[in-house]
Amino acid sequence: MTTQTVTGIIVTNQGTIPIEATATDGTETSMTTDTSYTVTAQQLGSYGAGQVATRAYIQSATGIAYAYILRNGKVMSVIQSLGSLAYGSSNGAQPIKPIQLIPGDVLRVLTFA
Repeated sequence: MTTQTVTGIIVTNQGTIPIEATATDGTETSMTTDTSYTVTAQQLGSYGAGQVATRAYIQSATGIAYAYILRNGKVMSVIQSLGSLAYGSSNGAQPIKPIQLIPGDVLRVLTFA
């Protein structure tokens, strides 16, 4: 199995949350805030508590099977997989089901080679 860096943004009513993770293909991974911007890696709900997520863009080197926002074991919003850099993913954040983020919300992603 290979690993790859997954990056992206979550657009909220208060701005943009940069996210990233190092994912092992075939293993579901939690994405956290990008430490280049937020200093420490934080889960989406902790960093964006109270903000309403409305759009998302996630990309990887080869492929994303799925991505979603999870709250207490329930899928709250599915994030459209935009392909990969290898296949020429589209630009721009895509609409998602609006969700007001609370501490404990987690962004999960599954990649493939």
